[in-house]
Amino acid sequence: MKKHLVRMLTSFFYVGYAPFWPGFFGSAAGLAIVHWTDPSSALYLLVFFTLVGIALSGPSRRAFGVEDPPRFVLDEVCGMILSIIFLPKNLFIYAAGFIIFRILDVAKPWFIGRIQNQRGAWSIMGDDLAAGLVTNFIVRGLWLIRSAFIS
Repeated sequence: MKKHLVRMLTSFFYVGYAPFWPGFFGSAAGLAIVHWTDPSSALYLLVFFTLVGIALSGPSRRAFGVEDPPRFVLDEVCGMILSIIFLPKNLFIYAAGFIIFRILDVAKPWFIGRIQNQRGAWSIMGDDLAAGLVTNFIVRGLWLIRSAFIS
């Protein structure tokens, strides 16, 4: 596969080429996808982008010349989609999901860091998907608590 095609897809159409914080902008792209699509479409996109990301993990290492390329933001896109998918579309969910996901993605606590340290296709995508899943559970809990106090 051509290097420029791998770079375009894994940088999520060059979002990963932002001059600073490419993961931030990749996460923002994931949030936009959830906001502008219905939940079933977001799920289809999540599955599709995850499969593309796994398939291109190896080629992206060669295309970018590093083990975990910072410009590879398809993992952040997928992790952010997973963070807020099937939750209400509102500012509280978006803000909580974005902040918690970014913290987990950067800090990589618990098993999330161990996933990133693995070899193979899952090493790039897996840690962000795990962070997204954990974020989704945390945000669901926060939403339930918020809903109990605010009618």
